[in-house]
Amino acid sequence: MMGDLKNTQKWVQGVITNPNGVIHGAENTVIDGEIWQINDKILPSNFLTSQQRIGIYNHSYFARLVECFRAEYKGLLNALGAKLFEHLAWCFLQEYPSTSYTLNDLGKCFPTYLAASLSESLNGKSPDSWQLFIIDMAKFERKYTEVYNGFGHESISSNVIGDVASIKLSPSVATLQLQFPISTCIGRFRENDTNTFPEPEPCNYVFSRQGYRVHVQLIDTKEWKALQKWMDNPVKKCNVGYQEKWLKNGIAYH
Repeated sequence: MMGDLKNTQKWVQGVITNPNGVIHGAENTVIDGEIWQINDKILPSNFLTSQQRIGIYNHSYFARLVECFRAEYKGLLNALGAKLFEHLAWCFLQEYPSTSYTLNDLGKCFPTYLAASLSESLNGKSPDSWQLFIIDMAKFERKYTEVYNGFGHESISSNVIGDVASIKLSPSVATLQLQFPISTCIGRFRENDTNTFPEPEPCNYVFSRQGYRVHVQLIDTKEWKALQKWMDNPVKKCNVGYQEKWLKNGIAYH
């Protein structure tokens, strides 16, 4: 009985998580060398066929995944509009199905997918400014999510205070270079105020988490290079000139 239950669970999972629908899911789910037919495993109801009944779970599964995209990429959702955004999310899931135990990893490759799709659709032509803006917004929102769900230094403590040598790089720190000032407009885009797009402006961003809150800083090229140098070799002392600032915004800690 336990083996039958395990096989049934495996089959149901294969059917309802297939992005091409339940028929394709059943045809591509092999149980002990056999292909199970939906009509043999799912009874019809008075109003629905066997395929329609299990299809409800298939549609619900992907609707839930798309909803996760809507929550993570809220600014991008409003910038693109719900119809185009959900279409892109659905197409993405067909190429990158969920394989992780956590939904935090679901949209990890979404910015890369959008950039590749844009490049393919342009067919060698130069992209419009708004298209590049869309890619930057996706990168920004994804990086924010990664830092929020990643490791911070909240639970790390030290008895050494005031010694430059004791200052350490926070494990939460992540950097991102963009072509647009996303941080200045992300708030209003997430509130669906999308009347205007900012002009291109190269930006160096550093993300960090302090007190379980994500901080985003726009830094100049000089500070960017100093931070990158420290990130490449965190065992070295941090730049003394930026020490106080980095301690304050969560990039560094004692």
